[in-house]
Amino acid sequence: MIFIHTPFILPPRFQGLAEQYAPLIPARITAQQRGLYRIHSSKGSENAQVSGKFRHETLTPSDFPTVGDYVMVDENSIIHHVLPRQSVFIRKASGNTHSEQAVAANIDTLFLCMSINNDFNLRRLERYLSAAWSSGAEPVVVLTKADLCDDPRLKMLEVESIASGATILLTSSLADDGVAQLLPRLTPGRTVAFLGSSGVGKSTLINLIMRMYDVEDGSICVDGIDIRDMSREQIRAAIGQVQQDVFIFTGDIKQNIRLRDDAITDETIRQAAVNTNASHFIERLPKQYDERVTERGATFSAGQRQLLSFARTI
Repeated sequence: MIFIHTPFILPPRFQGLAEQYAPLIPARITAQQRGLYRIHSSKGSENAQVSGKFRHETLTPSDFPTVGDYVMVDENSIIHHVLPRQSVFIRKASGNTHSEQAVAANIDTLFLCMSINNDFNLRRLERYLSAAWSSGAEPVVVLTKADLCDDPRLKMLEVESIASGATILLTSSLADDGVAQLLPRLTPGRTVAFLGSSGVGKSTLINLIMRMYDVEDGSICVDGIDIRDMSREQIRAAIGQVQQDVFIFTGDIKQNIRLRDDAITDETIRQAAVNTNASHFIERLPKQYDERVTERGATFSAGQRQLLSFARTI
């Protein structure tokens, strides 16, 4: 999971809608957990929840805010309105019910990643395309690992036969074979997502964009600037990465978030926990931030270990 911290930008297509609810201010949902939300606005990042009136009048689970939604909030970070969605991904709600639940909204471009060696599967790609078209997002098929295929153009022809209307890109991590074609869609105010099976190269594409390593040929430019002309420190200072498999160390919670960096104060640790909603479970523990942690965090749930890792990252 990648977090890229940028100033809040309300796309022009939402500005007129937001003005109807003045003096409420626009914000965006960046995280959701059990009825609590994390929002990002011109004031920065804050925790939020829906108003009692919103909760009472909302008829279906899919009408509640979800990650990616633009919402209107008051000075106390209470959510009063969800702005009409430009795109939304829907799934069946859990339990014995026919209701639907929104899982992500307002994604402009969905990069559908599939390698053209061992992972090549046209039926799976058809399902991805169906989900993308149904959501309202723009699907872009990204065929990865072109350097591992004897005849990548033949694979492109097969994809074209089922992906009518979708842009198809051919990429390789060894050269500038399509990675630069993603960049025009990575502009301020746009939201993109990467979807694909494990191992198809999603992380490689993201790492190239973030300059975790450099391409061997060609260049990657952001706003016309070759990222190799920027220091790695400049690019990475605003980026945090959290792995899906989180490792928790023996010690206490503060030590796990601080990671031996004595310059990080206890107050900074508490603020990081608040910003990631980790504080909700930490402050219910007997010793709170001084609570002892066993190796790998065996006494915590997977979700709690993830929250600790989020706090550690920011």
